[in-house]
Amino acid sequence: MKNQAISRRPASRDARSLVIRKRKRHPNRALTEAQIRVLLTSIDNIRDDALIRLGLSVGLRVSEVVTLRTSEIDFERGLIKIWDEKKDKWRAVMPTTEALGAIKKYLNSLPKPPQYLFPMTAKTVERMIQGYSKRGLGFVISWHSLRTTYVSRSVELEQSPAVVLANTGDSPATIL
Repeated sequence: MKNQAISRRPASRDARSLVIRKRKRHPNRALTEAQIRVLLTSIDNIRDDALIRLGLSVGLRVSEVVTLRTSEIDFERGLIKIWDEKKDKWRAVMPTTEALGAIKKYLNSLPKPPQYLFPMTAKTVERMIQGYSKRGLGFVISWHSLRTTYVSRSVELEQSPAVVLANTGDSPATIL
């Protein structure tokens, strides 16, 4: 019942008047290099650009990205501290210099740095990525597709599995 919405038709109150609508799910697909470029060029907001580049560069969960504090970014070392809810401990991720540059650009555009890097809800992030993907790619993806893209691109580029595991916070069984 958690993923279903129930609505009543006002005309009748019997059991036949209940209509169960399933929540629409978007396929979790990895993006190609060309699709990544198209998606990034469709973004018209500095904050959203930094957010999506960060997601593509380290494969963070949507819950991790919305709880990321500005103080947890170490630009000098190129690391970001992430609180891993699943494992109940901190982990360090290594975003690309491109993603760190986009974050710096976003922070420099603000009058003062916010406490949370991206002060928004997970639902807002999901709606944002859905909007950009539909406009730029012609189909809708979820935030989780950025995680999937990160993992598949890491395999293609022969990145160390240890780095992928550290960045995503996943177990070897999930990644390999």
